Amino acid sequence: MLPDGRLLVANEQEPLGWYLYTPQAGAASGWTRALITLPPLQPLLAHLGELAPPADRRGNDGLHVDASGDGVTVYATGYGGLYIMKPADGARPWPIQCVLPPPPSVKTLTNVAMGACGGSTTGGGCAKAAARRCVYVTAEDGLYKIPLA
Repeated sequence: MLPDGRLLVANEQEPLGWYLYTPQAGAASGWTRALITLPPLQPLLAHLGELAPPADRRGNDGLHVDASGDGVTVYATGYGGLYIMKPADGARPWPIQCVLPPPPSVKTLTNVAMGACGGSTTGGGCAKAAARRCVYVTAEDGLYKIPLA
């Protein structure tokens, strides 16, 4: 959730996907839900080869909303890697910018968080974020650090 409470992002296994929740206008409580639309996955998941059938695409687990720097960016673990979503000029639904593949030995990524990182800030290829920040992702065999460009 954003610190000001204007947006909540959640992932669900059934139906599989990420959802945006915004407060309903004029309501004391209640949220409006919108599905984050997935673009054609084949180009984003080329590292996998042939895609599994939709019912077998498990893995939505970790999610982090980063509201620092130049707007909001959502980092989410999912089928085939780390999904990076960023709105274009406040547009809804948010487009998925890219999917960073997991390391070769990893089958499933789990949790994700942001933090400061030391050393080089080059890398990440498709991730555009503030310098000297890293995405930290856990998997079945350890913790991974991805420096953002």
